[in-house]
Amino acid sequence: MPPTLCIVQTNPTAGDLQHNASALLQATRTAYAQGARLLLTGHMALCGAPLHDLAQLAAFTQACTATLQDMAAQLADLPDLWLITSHSHGIALLHQGQVTPLQTAPLQAAPLQAAPVTPCLLELPHLRLALLLATDADETSTSLPACPALAGAQLLCVLAASPWHMGKTHSREQHYSALAQRLRMPILYSNIVGGQDASVYDGGSFALQANG
Repeated sequence: MPPTLCIVQTNPTAGDLQHNASALLQATRTAYAQGARLLLTGHMALCGAPLHDLAQLAAFTQACTATLQDMAAQLADLPDLWLITSHSHGIALLHQGQVTPLQTAPLQAAPLQAAPVTPCLLELPHLRLALLLATDADETSTSLPACPALAGAQLLCVLAASPWHMGKTHSREQHYSALAQRLRMPILYSNIVGGQDASVYDGGSFALQANG
């Protein structure tokens, strides 16, 4: 059977890796205790957003990597857990005490400016996932059906750091509903919560069937 899925919607603080990691670990163990085995966070869930100058510091990238490794070690006692999360420089899988980079994104002060334009494919027991950062779907949706990763996937998982504005909730759901219908594929959409300066992240995570 495919693993039970759970969206982990957290409120990360920009730059506070220790706080954000602690929140992710707590949410992960809570979800695991309730039966979830495959967890999906929002984009920048570990590092927070927007990062501003931190995005340009190599030391911060290294700190993100070290924090991911520490998180994986702390979750090593849950061998049947898969945690898919996002940090300052891409998407990573935490499983059995190991960190596997799945996709690398360029460092940037504001999320969603220059994310990778193609999804990646993750094969798990009994389930094949396509993983996508939010701007990929927003800016390149017309090319997604031809992507090799999507051709082999059973589920599209979108990791988002999508700021709110008037009408955003409706337009976002409409966009992904149309995308699900065009791909004929269910979608999990995980967004972060909170905000800093002028950016407010509204969460609003959801799941869509293949018919939208």
